Amino acid sequence: MDAELVHQAMGRFEFALVGKLLGRRLPFHYLQTELQRRWLPHGDFQLIMLSGDCFTCVFHSVEARDGVLMGGPWFLNGFLVGLDVWSRTFSPSSLSGLSSPLWVRLPCLPLIYWDKKNLGRIAAMLGDPLWIDAVTSRWERAEFARVCVKADFSKPLPAGVWISGPFGKKFQKVEYEGIAVICFKCGCVGHKIGSCPLPPPSRIPVLCSSLIKAGWSCVMGSGSSCTWTCATAAGPLWQR
Repeated sequence: MDAELVHQAMGRFEFALVGKLLGRRLPFHYLQTELQRRWLPHGDFQLIMLSGDCFTCVFHSVEARDGVLMGGPWFLNGFLVGLDVWSRTFSPSSLSGLSSPLWVRLPCLPLIYWDKKNLGRIAAMLGDPLWIDAVTSRWERAEFARVCVKADFSKPLPAGVWISGPFGKKFQKVEYEGIAVICFKCGCVGHKIGSCPLPPPSRIPVLCSSLIKAGWSCVMGSGSSCTWTCATAAGPLWQR
């Protein structure tokens, strides 16, 4: 390949963003109309579709690009858009690098932790802390504290975090605003548990534990190839 032409092509994407609609595919014309309505105030751009749920937006200035990148969270049809600065290694099939500002609720968080420093510590366990909700900072509503973080969608979103204080440890539940599709198995956004790529957990440890409690013992091998025997059992050894 001609290196000079490759670098010229890369120069076109100096102020580009890549985006992925998490959990939904939309037609090009609908996506273009909705993104123009939301992003044209930051500056003109060219939309390039990479797949049904992935696209590149080429802006004309770093200010326009970064204004969109940090101006979210952005939603289309109720689905969150993950964004990242364009790079030549970006893959439409991956969530690597994609992020978005994301509002997080901390339900039933004790009021003794509702100061800026401690809320920032909790937020840092979920992403890069950005903002604290004005209502939260004024203590006007105590049902939940609300913070905004920059969430990395290549990493699982935890269902909660452990916080340590002067009175011991507490598991704090976490709720994410605007996440329509999340897998409760791996914690990742963009798919549900029925299509999770992780293999099902092995039942072998549970099976072995149950056999040991029932009076069986392993006399040969281990795990799935173990040969079991029981002092009270009649007949040949049972092999799993």
